[in-house]
Amino acid sequence: MRALPVIRPATEADRPAIIDVLARAFIDDPALAWLFPDAARRLEKLERFFRLTTSTDMRFDSAQLALGSDGEVRGGTGPGAGWSVAEGWAGTRGR
Repeated sequence: MRALPVIRPATEADRPAIIDVLARAFIDDPALAWLFPDAARRLEKLERFFRLTTSTDMRFDSAQLALGSDGEVRGGTGPGAGWSVAEGWAGTRGR
């Protein structure tokens, strides 16, 4: 039986791994492929895009990570995810 991922709060130190997971997860996303049409440079562009968005949008007091069995933030074939609690977003408060 495969172990369940560990969920823990994200920290600023996790940001590079989060950027890597997001960039690789969205490399074939149709909307982002349209935004970054050069397939040879798309990963680089997505890393820059997610570096910017995580620096402005990510609140580490509400972000959580799912870690693989090795304790690392993982994507692709391994378990791994990051998300922010909706109640923490300015646009959803009081709804």
